[in-house]
Amino acid sequence: MTSYPRKLFESSSGHHLLELICGLALTALLLLLSVTSYAGLVGDQTLKFEARRLKAVLEQLTIDALQRETEIIIEFGERSYLAKKKNEHGGVLLRHQLKNPVRIDAAAKEVRFATLYPSGVSTPLTVILTDGKDFCRIVLSLRSRISLRCGGA
Repeated sequence: MTSYPRKLFESSSGHHLLELICGLALTALLLLLSVTSYAGLVGDQTLKFEARRLKAVLEQLTIDALQRETEIIIEFGERSYLAKKKNEHGGVLLRHQLKNPVRIDAAAKEVRFATLYPSGVSTPLTVILTDGKDFCRIVLSLRSRISLRCGGA
């Protein structure tokens, strides 16, 4: 009886070790690519979420200043903002801590606060939120109009 050598990828009992290693390596590569792109997507959405949230907060505080007929002061830190009434009690209306890695950029540090007046007028303000890679710019105009722009200049 003559015995012939088996070919590399022929097996009657299942897969060879080489096939299994190639399959696992390909699976690991695809998993690595999907995890890195998912992490980038989540980071980008965090910045846009915080920017949209700040815009909505400014819009609501503008309405509150008109309805309560009181001045509202908004103070900005590097990773937070605080809204309070300007009266004898000075009650805090809102305090929010930004999610990591989002922060208020150093370019906007010259303006640390804004005031919303009951007449619908506000102190003009530009707030730049950044996560190190991208940025969003929120502009509060003199007549309390609020615009949001993310991405390039």
